[in-house]
Amino acid sequence: MNDFEQQRQQFVELRSMLDEDVNIPLHAISTKRVNSFYNDGNGWHQGHPDSADYEVIITEAEMLEKVGLAPERFQEYLENLTELGASRLERIKRYIDQEHQSVIQFKMDSWGIFFSGGQLSVIWSENVPDPLVIEPSEKPSPGREYISLGDNWYLERETL
Repeated sequence: MNDFEQQRQQFVELRSMLDEDVNIPLHAISTKRVNSFYNDGNGWHQGHPDSADYEVIITEAEMLEKVGLAPERFQEYLENLTELGASRLERIKRYIDQEHQSVIQFKMDSWGIFFSGGQLSVIWSENVPDPLVIEPSEKPSPGREYISLGDNWYLERETL
């Protein structure tokens, strides 16, 4: 949590960037994913690997043009994520307090494999997520738990 306090302003700035880019419906940004575009190291593909158009390879410039994001802005996102040690920034919808809320998630760490593992994220949420805990569980059951970092920021641990 000390790391978060030292980097709080960078998290706030990245969240502000997403708010500034409201005219671009950004919901995922990383070196390997921008919205519905995925980079497998050979180029950018649109859609899931199982989709019909997945084999279409386009350049980064073409992908950014389709998304509506300037190359300089994309690099600014990536540089900030790298400085924070985050692998991806996402704006996601969560069901909180019986309604869908927009949550901004910074994926910081993951472990294990698909069906047995977890991830650690820093999130920003307008509403208090549940369950809010003081200390992380030593042997957590599958699900999510949250620790308040103040000012609508939370540490999220998801265990599969």
